Amino acid sequence: MQTDRKKIALERVKQLFNEADSVFKENPKRATRYVQIARKIAMKINLRIPRELKRGYCKHCYSYLKPGVNSRIRNYKSRITIYCNNCKKFTRIPIKRAWILLHHLWDQHDPKIMPCSSIFLIQDHP
Repeated sequence: MQTDRKKIALERVKQLFNEADSVFKENPKRATRYVQIARKIAMKINLRIPRELKRGYCKHCYSYLKPGVNSRIRNYKSRITIYCNNCKKFTRIPIKRAWILLHHLWDQHDPKIMPCSSIFLIQDHP
């Protein structure tokens, strides 16, 4: 029963974010209101909002973010910074680079894995 409620709530949250995306151009305040309703639904059911949806609103003022319109996205020193133009605050998201994994595997001296421009080439040698 609890999982059914979470599935229904997740569907509703996704639907509200889709509506916020489609309505944003005409009425940004309504899009922000849809985000607030989606958050309330998720909190009431104790549901985690998916990562791709969670990054679509400001964590400080809960307004719906549209890159280039009411937010700026910058990439600096292995992190993504999202600036909200409404409340003038920012959120930092760390980036896990592929070269960190590459160097970790290279340090293990596995002869089958060779680095080639951040792509792993697996050799067919026995």
